[in-house]
Amino acid sequence: MNIQLALTYLIIIYAVGYTFYQLIQMIKKQKESACGGGCSGCDFKNELKQGDSYNFN
Repeated sequence: MNIQLALTYLIIIYAVGYTFYQLIQMIKKQKESACGGGCSGCDFKNELKQGDSYNFN
């Protein structure tokens, strides 16, 4: 096996591993966040945390 093939395999393995790592991080953030976006400055998220309820009847 030559060096080019070995480096190609290493790059592919790294890219696949990094992709799975980022997917896992994204799933973890969605579980922690009420909105699913993970932003801390979201007004909707802050309203939900305060417990404001709206009556649409």
